[in-house]
Amino acid sequence: MRGLLRKWLILGAAFLVLLPPPVPAHPDTGESKSLSIVHLGDSYSAGNGIGNHNGPAPCLRSSHNWGSLFASWANSRGVATSYQNRACSGGNIDDLFSPRSLPKQPAKEVAADSIEEARAKLDETDACSARAAGDDLLSVDHHLRESDGLSLWAKKYTYECQLTVRAQTDFVGPQTDLVLLTAGGNELGFTDIIANCFGPRIPGALEGANGTRCREGVAATMAGLPEMLDRLKSQISRLITERMTGNPKSQVILLAYPLLSLDRPYHLPDGAVSYDAARGVRELGRAAIREQRRIIDELENDFPGRVKFIEEVADAFDGHEPDPRVFTRNKHRWINEFLETSGDHGQNGGISGPRSGSSTDWYHPNLAGHRRIAKLMQDPSNLTSARSATETPDSPAATLQGPYVGKIGENLMLDARASLPSRGRITRFEWDFDGNGTFDATTGDGHVLHNYPQQISGYVRVRVTDESGAQATTSALLDITRDGDTIPDEFDNCPEHPNPMQDDLDGDGVGDSCQDPTAWGITAPLGSDEQAVTPPAEELPAPSLPRPPVLPASPGLPKTGK
Repeated sequence: MRGLLRKWLILGAAFLVLLPPPVPAHPDTGESKSLSIVHLGDSYSAGNGIGNHNGPAPCLRSSHNWGSLFASWANSRGVATSYQNRACSGGNIDDLFSPRSLPKQPAKEVAADSIEEARAKLDETDACSARAAGDDLLSVDHHLRESDGLSLWAKKYTYECQLTVRAQTDFVGPQTDLVLLTAGGNELGFTDIIANCFGPRIPGALEGANGTRCREGVAATMAGLPEMLDRLKSQISRLITERMTGNPKSQVILLAYPLLSLDRPYHLPDGAVSYDAARGVRELGRAAIREQRRIIDELENDFPGRVKFIEEVADAFDGHEPDPRVFTRNKHRWINEFLETSGDHGQNGGISGPRSGSSTDWYHPNLAGHRRIAKLMQDPSNLTSARSATETPDSPAATLQGPYVGKIGENLMLDARASLPSRGRITRFEWDFDGNGTFDATTGDGHVLHNYPQQISGYVRVRVTDESGAQATTSALLDITRDGDTIPDEFDNCPEHPNPMQDDLDGDGVGDSCQDPTAWGITAPLGSDEQAVTPPAEELPAPSLPRPPVLPASPGLPKTGK
């Protein structure tokens, strides 16, 4: 890649949050601990639908996801915890050990006199946001071809950005203490099940839910559960035996998916009868949990103490799932419903979120949901793979949890708490907010809040000093942009709003994030007896019936990602 984005190194005003000094040792043992976490999997790990995305644009990795929140909690307990989010929206089980060509972005045009000039222009301006992909990136394909359109000064070429990224497990090695994981949803057809069981009708884009297609999809997915999860079992076994070889206590934690519908009937025509789509999808979700438990029990026999299953997610989300109706929302939802993103607690006592026309946001945990999952993870037993930090290297080890992507004028939290001293503890953190070689602020704590007033495409640096006076410096990628994504404005189909996927559901060349979905002519699925309501009605979920003490016998894994 030649001449990627130019650097704007601009000194900005800072908001410094001076938090209490870091705890020098694990509070339960008094012993210094370190923990290296790598997060793998699909969109339910990456962070679809909660904003603040970084890394390869189509992966939709968010700094607000439950893994980041868990790592922050671990650091607050005095465990020096580094965290890498390598999960990717749409990820499959096979992507764990294989490179993956990510989905193409919608076609756009670039003016140039030749195809070579067009390719050079796209490279030099980083039109495909390759720089943000960092060390995940293997290659960029522009899929260039001459278009029919002509300009007064040059030919036009159509291009479709497509990144190929490394296998997720390339980032797992002997140094890895803990792998966090959600996997299997996309093998089960997450996108198709949501569209066929709950989807609205959008002219030219979505046919809408259909009882027959929903029933057949649920049945096929149910039948494929054992084989699919046996494949996941094999991949977890490979992780432990081939990659996580440096710490005999290292561990893989598999997280269950929440159920994808409230426990209320949602009947759709199915030939001469009707099919309860909500019940079918909930049963599928419960079946998946049961099969996940099976493979983890089998792995525990092979690798005692090395695997763990967080199966309480569905129960924790009980009453907070999406309402299956298109034009009615669960007021207390912890999963984004159709046409919304980044749902969180609002002033009305319920959940509200910005409008979103990006389908990759829908039916994924919202901000409140990720916090709830992180709370499930905040168990000291999930830190048992931490290592004793008793070795004394010649110099500290500086760690900065990046990459960082932010929007002009918004606060960005920078975190270096995973840094390790050579003696005693880290006493000073010096911050070079824009990577220009000058340290702009000094704190006694390892994280700081900074406000960037102008665009930057560069690096943020931190220098740490321990009690012996030894120092170490590290940096992380930094992009501050007008809209909060890393697509250059001149190539962005919606430069006013963050839309790293460049979704364009109706194919009109304008990003879905810049459109009003209410103008799409959305209607309810045929035969559902729903009436269109704008905005969707908000209802409280009905109280759940008592749940039997054991899981029902059948069901499947909700899928994740697009």
